[in-house]
Amino acid sequence: GRTVFYRFEKDNKVTLKLFNDTTDDLTDIQIEYNGLSLPDASVALLKSHESCEVTVPLDLTLKPGSYSFPAKAIFIQNGKPVEIKGVCEYDLIPRENPFMPVVMWGTADAEPLKKIGFTHDLRGMGDCRASWESEEVVDLTKTLSVQGTYDMLNQRMKEGLHVSLTCRPGPNLSKMFPNDLSLHRVNRNGKPENTDNLDACNPKVLAYGYRFGRSIGNAFGRFPSFDAALIHSEVRDNTALSFHPFEVEAAEKAIGAKIPEQVVSKGGVPYAVLPSFPQNHIIPNDDLILKYYTWFWKDGDGWNPLHSEVNHGLKDGFKANGRTNFWTFFDPAVRVPSVWGSGGDVDYLSQWTYSYPDAIKLGQATDELFAMAEGRPNQQVMKMTQIIWYRSGTAPIEWMPADESKRVQWEKEIPDAKFITIAPDHLSIALWSMIARPVKGIMYHGWGSLMPNIAHTSYKHTNDATKYRLAKLVHEVIQPLGPTLLNVPDYKTDVAILESFASQVYMQCGSNGWSNSWEADMHLILQWAGYQPRIIYDETIRKNGLGDYKVLVMPNCGVLTQDVYDEIKAFQARGGLIVSDERLCPALVPDIIIPSMRREDKMAEENKAALQEASRKLREQLTPFYKAPFKTSNEDLVARLRKYKSSDYLFVINDKRTYGNYVGQYRKVMEDGLPNQGDVTLMRKQGTVYDLTTSKAVNVATASSSISFETALGPGDGKLYLVTASPIAKVAIKAPQKATRGADFPVTFNVLGGNGRNMDAVIPMSITIKDPSGNVAEFSGYHAAIDGKLTLNLNVATNDASGIWTVEAKELASGLTSQVQIPVF
Repeated sequence: GRTVFYRFEKDNKVTLKLFNDTTDDLTDIQIEYNGLSLPDASVALLKSHESCEVTVPLDLTLKPGSYSFPAKAIFIQNGKPVEIKGVCEYDLIPRENPFMPVVMWGTADAEPLKKIGFTHDLRGMGDCRASWESEEVVDLTKTLSVQGTYDMLNQRMKEGLHVSLTCRPGPNLSKMFPNDLSLHRVNRNGKPENTDNLDACNPKVLAYGYRFGRSIGNAFGRFPSFDAALIHSEVRDNTALSFHPFEVEAAEKAIGAKIPEQVVSKGGVPYAVLPSFPQNHIIPNDDLILKYYTWFWKDGDGWNPLHSEVNHGLKDGFKANGRTNFWTFFDPAVRVPSVWGSGGDVDYLSQWTYSYPDAIKLGQATDELFAMAEGRPNQQVMKMTQIIWYRSGTAPIEWMPADESKRVQWEKEIPDAKFITIAPDHLSIALWSMIARPVKGIMYHGWGSLMPNIAHTSYKHTNDATKYRLAKLVHEVIQPLGPTLLNVPDYKTDVAILESFASQVYMQCGSNGWSNSWEADMHLILQWAGYQPRIIYDETIRKNGLGDYKVLVMPNCGVLTQDVYDEIKAFQARGGLIVSDERLCPALVPDIIIPSMRREDKMAEENKAALQEASRKLREQLTPFYKAPFKTSNEDLVARLRKYKSSDYLFVINDKRTYGNYVGQYRKVMEDGLPNQGDVTLMRKQGTVYDLTTSKAVNVATASSSISFETALGPGDGKLYLVTASPIAKVAIKAPQKATRGADFPVTFNVLGGNGRNMDAVIPMSITIKDPSGNVAEFSGYHAAIDGKLTLNLNVATNDASGIWTVEAKELASGLTSQVQIPVF
């Protein structure tokens, strides 16, 4: 079992296995551990060639390190006392500081993972077939491979890494029983439909999902390094309607009527085929076709309920092991129509996005996740950037020069590559676009494209600079600022962009998670125009109304339900502005029209210019009626705001790009960033501005109702500015005059303003704790001072050095530092 532990964790026992390899029965077995007798570990009888397990307690208050203690078994054999000796070994590691997860969506070796700064990778565990065939929760600890899993989890924890389970019980079940019709979807005629996509709503499948999760949670829930799970992935792309009798019964119960005969495809029903479709495109709230598709995408295809069952099984298994700090996620969570429920009850929704042709579209995909997560209380968001680029979308192989001398280096070395490496400037822009939103973690997929010499059939390493850029960003941005970002909420924007499910059902439109639709381009226009749109769904309007918004943007919103239409009309009557394309529902009259646009191939620069021209026109038309909370002096300085109480957190991303010599010759992507500089204006009367990437204050110009400052960014670069109501004046440390080894003692760090009060902000902190010899100790690293305050409960171990311990603090806004020395004996 476990051999690696955190200091002071509650699970403080190690398991010793006793095997009687003699021909005699052994009795009265007593265990001595580290010279002490352990009555609770006694065994009355151990028969010949049988084994048993006993647990012994560990001292987890010691300082981090490797420990080896003698163990002894004393027993009676043939009436005579006998003893055997052994050694108990375990590792004790420091308690962890808060951190933002950086997940490698795949499996990789520890050394390169740590060098880049990843916190997790993905691993498979457990046997699908056993739980299905037995129809019971199975004991995976009895399998031959379990020790290898134990060893991996212990080693990962010792190396300071975490493990996420990757599990696909649904697809694996479908593969195991390809001829079982009950496990596959059927069309209206009872014929198999999309046989590689499991009929996940089968009640037997749902029950199995729970057993599968519970079996893994029971077996491995004791291991803190195992703290996450990806539950399925890419299962809804090729889902299909299904008409088993139990599904028809469930659907008709949900919609209160027979399934409309026009319903034959998951893609919806084109309104043009419906002779009686309303001319104003306003449909009743209880429209049967819409009700059916709402049921199907929420619950009817079974995947969301199956995600939930696996999630509940895992969580119950972890709770049985005393663990509650386990989280689950599902991706790609918004590769579905815009209706709440994707992912079921998992803790986090995630989505992978390809950065080309415009990397700030990562923000659009992230905003879709937040729109989806609103439908489930407490569900949160993580976000992934694809390290791989489709060759077809960036440098099509059929366009490659026949003359090898005209090819760039990677084309000469790997001419048949199907997936290549994301360009470093795109990776940087994408990262800043993700963390400008209140995500709780970031992810990457495509280890074979990130690292050289990784065997993979399709993912090829074609740009060596990318891995260095990612490592730099993780070490210089994510690690120091991550604890702060985890505690800073989003800004409550007053600009919304509607992704209408009713329109998607009847018009076959929508982003579907690919971020290459007109809806996604409208989002880009808003970003380049200097606005901060929040994506909302029909359900969002039903739940919250539109009272928080001043501008409603409606791309491809040609069909609306009566209740959504009524709220939009009321919004417009109150003075709210509607921005739409020419496809708007005929019952509404927009205030501003942006004609829909279609990108042209081999014209990345022209496409971006056209969209940015639309953004300028939108800004010109909106400015007399709407004041945005910020603005920048050029479109390629893309800003976004988050807010904590009176403090603003303003992200500025440099999206100024040109064609390079990596894939630019194909004119599908402008992959190289260019330097950019300009002015940033924030609509607040006063404030002190700090650049959190350099830990320095910024010169500010103040106007009657705004402040402004200059910014300069390198290629693909980003910055985060903290704007506080008053300047930071001091870092104060409150610590005891002396402390005793083995006893807790609190140390409090206060970041104070000129009035002597704690700052009304979340301040990033760097803490260094050193023993008398200068060795860095537990809790050293990055933290967040919430409301300007951070308290750490230190504990110098009884076997640690006595003498003068030093505690240093640096706040990463202005760079102020402070230090105290604490005698510890």
